[in-house]
Amino acid sequence: MFACFESKRMNMKNKQEMYPLVERWLKLKHSMHKPDYCKQHHIGMHCLNYWIHKYHKEQQSGMVGPSGSFVPLTIKESLTRETGISPEIELDLPHGIRLRIY
Repeated sequence: MFACFESKRMNMKNKQEMYPLVERWLKLKHSMHKPDYCKQHHIGMHCLNYWIHKYHKEQQSGMVGPSGSFVPLTIKESLTRETGISPEIELDLPHGIRLRIY
């Protein structure tokens, strides 16, 4: 968990709680001022800015789907049966890590 501060009290927030708020903000940002949105949802602007930055960083890396969930990977067995060849999977992860599955 990461701490977000609102006024003088500490308000702990987590990804499952904040990512839906970030996604709603991104949809509303052209029609609502950020301070009003934060006040409506009882979060500090610094907290929202932190989670927006974290959300964009993870979206760009392709590590998360909507609301911070993992993106499912499905391998069809029919492909293996039809071709007789097992699928090869290669994932490029952050920090230059490459995962190969044969």
